[in-house]
Amino acid sequence: MERLMQRGEQRAEAAAERLRMRVAQLLRDRLPGAAVTIERGGIAIEGRAIEARRDADPALRWIAGELR
Repeated sequence: MERLMQRGEQRAEAAAERLRMRVAQLLRDRLPGAAVTIERGGIAIEGRAIEARRDADPALRWIAGELR
């Protein structure tokens, strides 16, 4: 039973990593000029004036809304 649980956890972790990679790529496509990286199991978005662009850029407003 324990082995089955471990395999389930491994599959879940692999699925989560694939999803993070997919979301990171979508963000890269939607936010040209931003650096999008996967860090510590999450996604980091960095770049010049990301905060200033947030109010004007619908893609950034969506992301900011999802983070709240």
